[in-house]
This record gives sequence, structure tokens and C-alpha cells, in this order.
Amino acid sequence: MTADSGPFTREQVRALIAVEPRRLMHVVGEPVSAEVEIARRAELIDHVWLTLNAGSFGPVRAAIATWSKRNADAGFDERVRLGVGRIECTLPHPRGVFSSPGLAYENLEASHNIFFEYQSRLQMEEWLIAEIAKSDLIEIWGRVYTRKHIGVHEIHSMRASCAVPVDELNHDGAMLLHRTRESTAKWCLLKFCGQ
Repeated sequence: MTADSGPFTREQVRALIAVEPRRLMHVVGEPVSAEVEIARRAELIDHVWLTLNAGSFGPVRAAIATWSKRNADAGFDERVRLGVGRIECTLPHPRGVFSSPGLAYENLEASHNIFFEYQSRLQMEEWLIAEIAKSDLIEIWGRVYTRKHIGVHEIHSMRASCAVPVDELNHDGAMLLHRTRESTAKWCLLKFCGQ
């Protein structure tokens, strides 16, 4: 990967995604809170919401998938496959929102010995909330969106899956959970059926 560009202000991010909504972004900040998504109907809950303090950019909400409604609706396995890889890390990235030149799971899998295991929605919720609580800095790669808040989603593999035939190369979303006092970090990679 080449270097990120940025950091961007909130106004710059809104302008950037208005013209290029599929751009891969890199968000870095301290975790503020993590909770299971709130929905009127239980079957619509498919994310953990993580709020990060991204330095001068301010708060950003990350929506991390815990199962695939698209796969379930199409009759495929709805579970997420979680891949975890531990690394030593001494120089955390500066806080903020950046444009990323790309991220590919195959490169991370080859260099960090990452294996994937199926997780139920409840297992994903518990794992994410526990691991976020242990982290003091989090990096996320994904697509930034704007609603009432600025958030990041599609924090998972973007290769073709059972229910989504579109194959996006070098645009995978991921999360890197830092424990800066220990100089360690943990990759969190998510795949769906067929990836």
C-alpha cells in the first residue's frame, strides 16, 4: 500500500463522497463506545455500532457487520467468517479520516497467518464488544457515508459472495485494534458466504 492522503475535515469528506461514494477511506481514533445496533425488529439487527473519536475530525460511527441479511434472504449461510491476526505495532497512525489507496485481504492473509472461522450473530457481537473494550486506538478501512452523522461501513471483504456477485479488488474493509501500551495490534477481517 502507498500512503493515505488526508487528514480531511468533515466538509472535505462530505464533498469527496458526494462525487466518489465508493472510495475506500481510513478512519483512525480512540474508541468512545460500542453497542449492538438498535432496531424496531430483532431480525434487522446486523451490526455493532462503534463510535470513534477521530482527533480534530470529531466523532465517527462505524457499523460492523455481525451477520449477512442479504445472504439469509437469498437462502445462503448468513454467518460471518471472522479472521484474526496479531501483529507487533509501535507507530500508530495519526487520528483522523484519510483516503486509502486500497486494502486486499489476500496480502494480509499471506503475511499474518490469518484463519477464518464462522461466527453466529451473538458470537460476533460479544467478540467485537469485548475486543473493542480492550483497545485504546482503532483503525478502520471502509466506505464513509453521511446521514445525521458521519459514519463508516462495509468493513468487510468486498470480493464477490454468494448473494452479491460484484467483485471489488483491493477495496476490502478491515479493522485494526491497537493496544498501544503493549505495542500490539489485532487485525479483524470479515468474510461472508462464498468469499
